[in-house]
Amino acid sequence: MHKRKLSEYILIGTSFSENKIYVNVIGEYAMKKQSFLFGAVILAASAAITKIIGALFRIPLADMLGGTGMGYFSCAYGIFLPVYAVTATGLPAAAARVTAGDMAVRGGASLKRIRFTAMAMFGAAGLVGMLVILLGALPFCRYAIDNMPALPAVLMTAPAVLFGCPLAVLRGYYEGLRNMYPTALSQVAEAAVKLASGLGGAYAVLDLYAKDPAAFAAYVSADTANPQALGEIALSYAAAAACGGMSLSVLAGLLFMVIYDVCAGRKSVHAEGQAAPYREIIRSLASVAVPGAFCALAANITSVIDLATIMNSLENVAESASMYFSEYDMSCEDIPNFIYGSYAGLAVTVFNLIPSVTNMFGRGILPQAAEAYSSGDRARLARSAEEVIFLAAAVAVPCGFGISALAEPILKLLFSGNTAEINAAAAPLAAMGPGVIFLCISSAVFPLFQAADRSDIPLKLTLLGAAVKAAGNILLVSVPWLNVTGAAISTDLCYLAVCIGEAVLLERTTGADLKCIGITLAKLFLCGFLCAVTAETVYGYMQIRSGNSISVIISVAAAAFVYIISTYFIGIINKSTLKMLISQKNSKNT
Repeated sequence: MHKRKLSEYILIGTSFSENKIYVNVIGEYAMKKQSFLFGAVILAASAAITKIIGALFRIPLADMLGGTGMGYFSCAYGIFLPVYAVTATGLPAAAARVTAGDMAVRGGASLKRIRFTAMAMFGAAGLVGMLVILLGALPFCRYAIDNMPALPAVLMTAPAVLFGCPLAVLRGYYEGLRNMYPTALSQVAEAAVKLASGLGGAYAVLDLYAKDPAAFAAYVSADTANPQALGEIALSYAAAAACGGMSLSVLAGLLFMVIYDVCAGRKSVHAEGQAAPYREIIRSLASVAVPGAFCALAANITSVIDLATIMNSLENVAESASMYFSEYDMSCEDIPNFIYGSYAGLAVTVFNLIPSVTNMFGRGILPQAAEAYSSGDRARLARSAEEVIFLAAAVAVPCGFGISALAEPILKLLFSGNTAEINAAAAPLAAMGPGVIFLCISSAVFPLFQAADRSDIPLKLTLLGAAVKAAGNILLVSVPWLNVTGAAISTDLCYLAVCIGEAVLLERTTGADLKCIGITLAKLFLCGFLCAVTAETVYGYMQIRSGNSISVIISVAAAAFVYIISTYFIGIINKSTLKMLISQKNSKNT
């Protein structure tokens, strides 16, 4: 390839950083500036910050709503997540894949058409998704889950679908240009608004109810003769306010991306050449987005499976084997919603913390892998697969083992005021530790298949996982002594099945060395086991001498130290490993 003058590099950088990023018309310079590791670290750091803010949202929310209110909140998410998955979740990958491919093949000549087409296509999808929630909320709550108090919360999630689609398109567009800053910053802004508006709204509702129940009853047109029923209505509307805050946060993220696009992004990338026809762009976007949407749907169907099967199974078990639920001071009718709310609001919240961070590794690798595939560089594609699996596993393995070892202490640290909810969620969380590892690895690998034009593979694998999850829930949750822990075990089996399927197809698709990957994973699992043993031992020693919070912090620090040292001595993480990851030789040689 012939050399280009510096004047041919075009600034696409951001005023939020002094590190300016330049891109020529095929993205060579950007690839050197935002390599896979650099981009992944930006997104992972953003995800970590977002999760910290999210914890500041979820933990007080669980304290305010309790298991019953979190049941309403989780039911709303049960219908929201699948609809959002179909309409928005797969869009960043589609926009990033098509944008990166156009940069590699056409020099970015089609970027304006890609952005316009994607916004038109998926904006319409967002409108349809919003209508699906608005029209389907009542029958869903009345007939599917028999939980009418969740209806206000379900309705308040609908605008998030409408706003989420254009937001996802803009994020994916800039990720395709290897500029991860807009996604990272908009995610933080979104989380901050969700914290303020969602938590503030829920607090305002419950505060009004606590100070003046009569005024609250008049405001919501409720009967004041039954205080218990009025309290449940207050929890219902507080959960709805929290969901409304989520919708406002998605709008805030969209406004941030629009402002960035107008001020810093849209005028920054120009290219000469023949743009692709609109028909080709539509076909390319659909070829990635449609399988990606169904893949995301299949992945999020697990939440619907949990919602449908756990509630019904627990209702039957609570009536036939009430001795296993004697610790809960409530009627058999209220137990399913309480346990489901505790499981989804506490255990699943902790479970999702680590995958939300490692998912960013997959999003960070997608542009590099897409360019490698488009240019026929199979060796670089294989190297991308090995790098992303290593990074995801290196983070997930100690966290998964640690969650199993310290499930109850972690819940006590995060949700100290919810004793009954912690008792319901501790065993399921401990059982889900292996699932954290399997989910982190599988979700990080999925973008590689999308980059290699095999978006059908993630779809097929997640459908397989969903089938395993459904069968596991039906069989295991109905076992009285397991009850909701059975759903946690089926989650492990679900993502284990997906990982096994990925292993079968990964080498054929990307050329990755599975033997090398397997050896590395075995070493990481050994180090993770040592990490968990350390955590449990140190916690047992410290618990006698200090409180739970200090014991958890010290045990986690000790476990992390042992994990880092063991990975070094076993030869997993060393100077050559860091050199491989930091290497900027991800772009074509000029």
